[in-house]
Amino acid sequence: MITDPAHAIITPMKFRLVLVLVVVLALGAGFWFGQVQRANDHVPPDTGAIVLSAPRDPGAFELVSHTGAPFRPADLQGRWTLWFFGFTHCPDVCPMTLTALNQTDLLLAEAGAARPDILMVSVDPARDTPELLAAYVPFFNPAFTGVTGDAGQIRILTERLGIIVQYVAMAGDDYTVDHGTSMMLVGPDGMVHAVLPSPHDPQTLARDIAVLIPWLEKNS
Repeated sequence: MITDPAHAIITPMKFRLVLVLVVVLALGAGFWFGQVQRANDHVPPDTGAIVLSAPRDPGAFELVSHTGAPFRPADLQGRWTLWFFGFTHCPDVCPMTLTALNQTDLLLAEAGAARPDILMVSVDPARDTPELLAAYVPFFNPAFTGVTGDAGQIRILTERLGIIVQYVAMAGDDYTVDHGTSMMLVGPDGMVHAVLPSPHDPQTLARDIAVLIPWLEKNS
């Protein structure tokens, strides 16, 4: 039993003070959580891709697509493209990669996700004419584009993007090309925003692209 009248009067006041304090702390916690959530919006999603804090500029180039049309930086504007570097005489890695990209494109379509245009840039411009690319690249997917051009321009482009290219002599006058297999996710601004290292599994590629493009569109 409470015998102190002063204590009996103060107790409701204390209750109200505690209630106010709880509300203030809850509001403060909500504000802090909101700040953390907003900060996390700027953290790249957990994927196998390397998101570039400073997008990489492919620079100026004057190439040609498998249709014979010029291919320049302006052709990248307003759309997402996924670049792969390869060549038509590649015995295994390139056809396997293009097959994986076709499956990736199908998975993205089924999921209703953003689908970047797929671009194969030839690292063997001496042999990869537009006509040869036209017979090779669309075989894997009619929507894919093959690009070739002057050897000097291809060299400058691959060096800018960090794609290693090495020509290896074989029997007679034949040769093959060892090259980097990382893919470049290029934004509507024509800049490289993410690098996707190999191996390229269709399920993983589709999952990563499906979350990367919306995140990059929001944060770039």
